Amino acid sequence: MKKVLLAALMFISITSFAQTEQGDWMVGGNVGFRTNKNNSNFNFSPNAGYFILRNFVVGASIKTSFEKVGDIKNSTVGLGPFARYYFLQGNFKPFAVTEFNYLVLSTKYNGNKTTTNGFGFLLGAGAAAFISQDVAFEGIAGYNYSRFSSASSNIGFSLNFGLQVYINKGKMASLRKGKISE
Repeated sequence: MKKVLLAALMFISITSFAQTEQGDWMVGGNVGFRTNKNNSNFNFSPNAGYFILRNFVVGASIKTSFEKVGDIKNSTVGLGPFARYYFLQGNFKPFAVTEFNYLVLSTKYNGNKTTTNGFGFLLGAGAAAFISQDVAFEGIAGYNYSRFSSASSNIGFSLNFGLQVYINKGKMASLRKGKISE
């Protein structure tokens, strides 16, 4: 019985360290809301990243955001890079995250539509809780800033929740060859 328990613990520890190794990929996204003193909004952000070092991933994300304040409707679309550093090994991994995005804001008010460009960034912290070797739920909290050329800036706290799939380099090689190895 002790040998079975020891073997199980060794298997769990080996597989739990395999999610954020150099050469691995991360694909997923998150949804969230942001509040500040003037308004609230909903956002969705799919992303993909590559681990250039153990526990350090860089990638790109697409930002979409929708808000309504009174009769004003805003929608924002953006694209930009992100970087994350994971601090621990195991099935619960806290991380620091930063991202920068080029943004396009469309505003509709009283039948008129205007469009303006801008940028945004996020500085935050989060944690990934692995529910399997390859899948994690995550939460990210941070400071979110957006500035546009002909619109007011948005500054505030953001809270996002999401799901990420981690693909190790061995599985990625199998996908490229058209095979999935178990």
